[in-house]
This record gives sequence, structure tokens and C-alpha cells, in this order.
Amino acid sequence: MSIKIHVFCIGEMAIPTKAIFNNLGKIIPRNVKINGITDIEWSDGSLSEGIKHPGCIYYIEGAEKKILIDTGIENFELIKKIRKRKGDCFYLKEKSEWRVEEQLNKIGVSVDDIDIVINTHLHWDHVGGNSLFKNAIYYIQKDEIPLALTAPNYAPHYFKENKQCIVDIADRIVFLEGDKEIVKGVRVRKTGGHTPGSQVVFIDTNIGRVAITGDVIPKYENWYYGWPGPAGNIWNLDELVNAYSIIQNNAEIIVPGHDWKVWDIYPEGIIGD
Repeated sequence: MSIKIHVFCIGEMAIPTKAIFNNLGKIIPRNVKINGITDIEWSDGSLSEGIKHPGCIYYIEGAEKKILIDTGIENFELIKKIRKRKGDCFYLKEKSEWRVEEQLNKIGVSVDDIDIVINTHLHWDHVGGNSLFKNAIYYIQKDEIPLALTAPNYAPHYFKENKQCIVDIADRIVFLEGDKEIVKGVRVRKTGGHTPGSQVVFIDTNIGRVAITGDVIPKYENWYYGWPGPAGNIWNLDELVNAYSIIQNNAEIIVPGHDWKVWDIYPEGIIGD
């Protein structure tokens, strides 16, 4: 049985247009085209230009184990409360049909069926559903854990109130310190860059090797122009630039972490035959 990947949206977020690239000024270069720019009503009631994007999880079908990559947001009200308290201006949308359980049920999979969860990193929009998977083993880079548990003010998108997503699964975590083959045809590569322990998942399918990039590559524009982002959310720029080379040399198919265009390319949200 060949491996294929199901991509699911679990929520919608947004960023200001100028945040798509690191070090982008007010004027977008003439040779750069950015898709999906629209007016957005932010949490404080203001209206300005930005780009809406999905939060994603990925189910790997046909591997030796039932594997999920990332677990989404889950507690939207908690995240809204945290971000309002921090004074963030944000956009966050949920739908009942986007809930993790509902998305997996569409393909006949329950949360109890999942054997392995790979967290690409431990930001709030990638770990919110961790506690749902009672039978899963978690593969997480060791360098992610300190920030996820302590959430210092200088580290964006780690929230102290969200650390239970790690505490609840602590006895089922495999702490990685680099690259590892998870099962045949599924391998993680530690890249860092976006966060200290960001990891990219490489999956062998019958249409080529796919890179599930997490937030190392948030949008297709970042990849097309070789211009990392998002602004204000990069831990180590040198590592992030190097990660683009790693991905270029190891995958034929690139799947960004936050881009509605994934469904333009794969209308059913399925990668592989």
C-alpha cells in the first residue's frame, strides 16, 4: 500500500501583509506577487490589509503506523483569552467541521487509532490537540521543551497556559536530538530556524518525496522567492535559511504550513495516489 497524506484545516488565522517576509518594508517589490491579500477585521475591531491562512494537521495513510503530524488549536477560547491579555491584535476563526476529531472521522480514523504524533514544533497552533491522542507516542525535538514549558516573554507563540499540552503527554514523548526515521518512508529532519527544535517531516509517496515543513516554510511565496518569514517569528535566521537548502535537496514536493493554496493544488486535500 502506497503512502498518501491527508491535509486538514483546523482553524483560520491571519497576518498583516508586511509580515509575510522577514525584513519586508512598506513597499512590496514589483517582482513579488503575494496571493490572498484582503481586508481583515482584527480582534480589536480595526480593519486593515492582511492574509488569511489555515492552521493544518496531516494524517499519513499507508505507513506502518497511523501517524498524525501536529494537532491543531483545540481550545480556541483559551487562545483568544491569552492573546487579548497580551495585547495582541489577531484574527482567529473556528468551525465545528474543522475540529480535529471531525476531520479525522471523515476518513474513518478516530483519535484513539493514532499510534504516533509528530509535533513539528510546540507553538500553540500545533499542539493544542495533543491531549486527545491517548494511545499515541509523540516525537518532539528536545530543544523545543524548555520554551514550551516556561514560555519566556521573548519567545513568541509559546504560552504558559498551554503547557498542559506537553505535561499531559510527558510519559509518552520520545525526545529527539536530531534526525530520525520514524517508520519506513517517514523521516524527520531537525532544522531549527523557526524555533529551536523545528523539524521537517519527509514522506516518501508514489509521486515523490514530500516535505511537510511546519512553519519553516509558512507560505508558497516564502518558498518561491527564497525569502523566509514570517517577520517577528524567526528564532534563528541562519538556521532558517539553511533549512531551505535542506528541503530543496531532499524533497520534490513542498507543503507549506499555513497556505490555502495547498487546496488549489490538491483540491481534495490528498497528496499521493
